Amino acid sequence: MKMRIRFSGKGSSWSTARVVRTIPASELHWRDRFLFGGLFDSVHAMIIVPNGVMGVKFIQREQFTGVLVPLVLPFVAKRRSRGFDRMNVALKKLAETKR
Repeated sequence: MKMRIRFSGKGSSWSTARVVRTIPASELHWRDRFLFGGLFDSVHAMIIVPNGVMGVKFIQREQFTGVLVPLVLPFVAKRRSRGFDRMNVALKKLAETKR
């Protein structure tokens, strides 16, 4: 899949990832690799869990592997986390909008 990643006030970039698991209306998992596998890989998951009459619970997680993780992750983790937090707030607002 091809994704556009928007940075806070600093433009955007495109990324390509491989979808590794889908369950319609429930789960989406994809793998992203830097250059080639084993350097700086990530598996990202977005999971929707029914929560009865209260709606749903949205779970988002990311796992990093590869030889460059100890060097790169300290520099990108906080920025990625803030970006996903902003995305989650926007997704919540959109999901709760009455149509």
